[in-house]
Amino acid sequence: MYKRQDADCVGAALGIYRLSKALNKSTYIVMDKDCPAIEPIVDGIYRERADEEEDIFVTNEEAMLLKDKSAMLIVVDVNVPAMTECPELLKSISTIVVLDHHRQSNETIKNAVVSYVEPYASSTCEMVAEILQYIVDKPKLKNIEADAMYSGILVDTDNFVIKAGVRTFEAAAYLRRAGADVTRVRKMFREDISGSVAHAAMLAKQGIITTDEGQTLIEALGGILEDLESGKLCIDPTCEDIHTFVEQTLIARIGDTGKKLHTARSRNDQVALDLRMYLRRKSGEIISLLCQLLDVLCRRAEETKADILPGYTHLQRAQPITFGHHLMAYAMMFRRDITRIGDALRRMNCCPIGSCALAGTTFDTDRFYEASALHFDSVCENSMDGVSDRDFCIELASAFATVMMHLSRFSEEIILWSSWEFQFVSLSDAYTTGSSIMPQKKNSDMAELVRGKTGRVYGDLLTLLTMLKGLPLAYNKDMQEDKEAIFDSVDTLEMCLKVFVPVSYTHLRAHETRHDL
Repeated sequence: MYKRQDADCVGAALGIYRLSKALNKSTYIVMDKDCPAIEPIVDGIYRERADEEEDIFVTNEEAMLLKDKSAMLIVVDVNVPAMTECPELLKSISTIVVLDHHRQSNETIKNAVVSYVEPYASSTCEMVAEILQYIVDKPKLKNIEADAMYSGILVDTDNFVIKAGVRTFEAAAYLRRAGADVTRVRKMFREDISGSVAHAAMLAKQGIITTDEGQTLIEALGGILEDLESGKLCIDPTCEDIHTFVEQTLIARIGDTGKKLHTARSRNDQVALDLRMYLRRKSGEIISLLCQLLDVLCRRAEETKADILPGYTHLQRAQPITFGHHLMAYAMMFRRDITRIGDALRRMNCCPIGSCALAGTTFDTDRFYEASALHFDSVCENSMDGVSDRDFCIELASAFATVMMHLSRFSEEIILWSSWEFQFVSLSDAYTTGSSIMPQKKNSDMAELVRGKTGRVYGDLLTLLTMLKGLPLAYNKDMQEDKEAIFDSVDTLEMCLKVFVPVSYTHLRAHETRHDL
């Protein structure tokens, strides 16, 4: 029976071997004859090599004689005499990778090798994705620790069978970047820290941690938030997600007490909490912008209630109306949008924290205390639903797509009205462009861009629906894509509304009544 750390060595050894082949490096492997992982490593690499004749496995003595500045030497287990007795002879090798799952590498080895990577038993994997940049840019001692899902090597640790693998460094690196979520979720750092402060207070209240520990956590989290907002602290883009970054920063600042913050909590319920809080805040901002737009339309309608305009059906002139009456039709649309978003927010405002990974926790937590501290109306009644529910993203994305549809219809009318053929309105130069060869042109670019971006928000909604349509309970990695879609929907709508509000009041002017209408 092989141990988990031996399986890690197999995966890492095969991954590094594939990397060296992708780099066209000569590769040699030396292993302690007593290493439990020797047989599967040998078998796995021989399967990789197929018909290649050159033997890459070397003895201790042969390893000491290697002098190839383009070669990579993979050393499995630090008990290899070649490493411990004659490290100075290995300085001629360009890269030496030591797979040591015992954490017993001595300082002589670390000082002797040109490039030394020490993967630990539970975290050997990211080396495969990171090692190339390390070799090229960082020829110093470095310990790499990471999550096993990014190695690109899938190892059955019970049967020691290599099931699949990423063949090149490029593929492994892309896989790691695809799994990294920090660039998407960095927007939620305020919510993540706020949620952590409430969680620390709850843990202290329940006696799960001491009062002093709770206060230490809360103060340190406040310091991290302050430093992030001031720019003194920057989010590390190599972290897997914002939760990991905050936790690592916390531990670096206050030591082992920082590790207690994750008690009775999983990243599954943590990201569900952060996302609800973030969307609650951003939806409030969008409602505020819609209220501003609604106010503008009402005022412009009052100002233009006597301005005659033809009403259309089938884009053919039908009956006379006023410009104000036409504007108020859009006011009704945006008023419905406000209530539609509000309805979604009411259903969304239940707290998932305490659901943990999917089945809650055995700690005596107080979910209601934490929910109240974070201004939620209730707690999620089912833990599996708490971590896997993204209905609120779909509802909000649908509401946002509807707002964009209304803005697009309004944009189309502005484009028509401002054209030479209609001449109903004029737009400020600040919101139009001209032509390099046709100076008479005044293009309504603002309205055209809003109309064009509507399809983008429709796509965000379809992304969410497609992402969720086949997912079993509970959390799945697919759900990482929710943030890219819903964040884009929020950002696009917010930008369009910020443009539309000033245009609708300051820069959209009705022409004097035309006698030929």
